[in-house]
Parts: sequence; C-alpha cells; structure tokens
Amino acid sequence: MELRTVKDAMRACKKLHTLGPKVVVISSFQEAAEGETPNELIVIGSKVVASGINGGEPRCEQYEVRFPWIDSYYTGTGDLFAALLLAWLYRFPNDFKRALENVISTIQDVLRITLKLGGKDCDLKLIQSRHVIANPIVRYFAKPLSVPVLYVLVDFDILLGTTTGSEGKVDDIPADVVIKRRELLETLVLLVGQKNVRIATSYSVPSTEALLEQVSKNGVAFKAVSWADMTKALPADGRIETRNCETLVVSESVSLAEQASRALYQVLPSSVSDEAVTSYIKEHNTQCLLA
Repeated sequence: MELRTVKDAMRACKKLHTLGPKVVVISSFQEAAEGETPNELIVIGSKVVASGINGGEPRCEQYEVRFPWIDSYYTGTGDLFAALLLAWLYRFPNDFKRALENVISTIQDVLRITLKLGGKDCDLKLIQSRHVIANPIVRYFAKPLSVPVLYVLVDFDILLGTTTGSEGKVDDIPADVVIKRRELLETLVLLVGQKNVRIATSYSVPSTEALLEQVSKNGVAFKAVSWADMTKALPADGRIETRNCETLVVSESVSLAEQASRALYQVLPSSVSDEAVTSYIKEHNTQCLLA
C-alpha cells in the first residue's frame, strides 16, 4: 500500500500485524508533499498488546517520533536501527514508548558524532559513539497516536459522591459512607479487568480498601493509592512510560487532571456520566483493534 500520511502508515502497520509480526516499526517515514524537501522524518511504531481481560481481542498501540532530516547518506543506519530496537525491546518488553525513544535518540547522536568526525556520506562511527549507544540521552519523545485503555485510575470521591477531604489531612472514610456509583465500578471491571482498576483516594488507603472489599468479587481485592503518592509519582521530565498512555484517569481534581494530562495519561473529568466513561473506553479500544 502507498504511504502518504501518518494514518496510511498506521493502517499499514495493522495490516502487517494481521500477518503475524507483533512489533512493526516504519523507520523513516516522510510526510512532506511530493517534490518538497522534508524538514523532518517520522518513525511510526506499532506493537500488539494483550487485552486486559481474559479472552479479549488483541489490540495495538501506535506512536510516532519526529526527528530532524539530515541531508546525507550513511552506511549501516538500517542495521544499527534494527539492532538497537531488538536490544531495547528485550530490555523494556512492557515499555514500547521508551524503547522507541532510546532507539531514535541513539541513532541521532551517532549521526551527529559521525557528521562531526567523518563528514557526509561515510560509514557510521560506531566505536567513537559507543558511549551514546550504551547510555543514550533521550532527546526525541514518542507521541501516542492510538493507544488502548488497558488500565483505569478512578477518583474514589467520584464513586462515593463525596468531595475531596481536607487538604494535607488524611482521614478514614466515615462509617456511613457507601459506594454510590457501584455500577460504574462494575462496568470498568468488565472492560479492563479488576486487577487493572486502581482507586485513587484522598482518604486513608486501609479504610478505602476495606470499603472496596464489600464490592470485590472472586476474592480479588481492589488496589488503592493515595492522591499524594500519585502526585509524587508523576514524571517531572519527558520520560513517560508506556503504561501512562494506556491508563485512563477519571478525577474531580482539576490540578491532578492537568498533571496527569501532561504525563500523557488519558484523562476524563468527573462531570462525565457513567455512560460517557464506558463509551470512551469502548471507542478507544475498538479503534486499536487489528482489523
């Protein structure tokens, strides 16, 4: 198939997935118009991921990495790309985004060193570049194009129909509080699996998990995390894990939703209905199906 746009490349990757490969990477895709000199090239990466529930259909997550186009030809870039991709996928089997970022950033640094030492149109200076190969500095980041919702982090106050507790003070849940949006919780479990639903709470974690035990099924307990710990865990730099992109955050906290969005979590406000939350997950996961 002819590749003219990023969407064409995404469809081509899915087509190749149906033929067997679990990982497909288009290493240098150009979206510039015909006859136009490109300013940048694009890597399109696509990886099949397992469904969060048993028996679920496989889906793929797709990312793009954009980097400057260098007007030169170097022998061995394709071999180096393949070797680095294999190495970083082995090192980070569950962090496809990070693997892509390490590969592209390493290639660009090797080209920079080669251009400095050998000029244009020559063999890659791999020995002289061994330090950037072993310890890459990530300069180019992967942008999610199409990523399924495999995990959900939901604000406990949304399930309770309460407001966030006092800032800086962590209390136990009052004895008369019940989970009002139980149907939403049950639907999330059906969509992504109970082990993939986490509850973010402004109350104490033990009291939160104790209340959740009343609605857990099959002996599988819900896991709770405090909002304070969640905020601390948000990355301060551009190194964002694949799992962030695969996680939907449903929160009533505007500040935390903004932080989560910057960290490439998928975010929905608490004002949306139960139907809107479930529709969002279903639509995104359908878009990520292989066929």
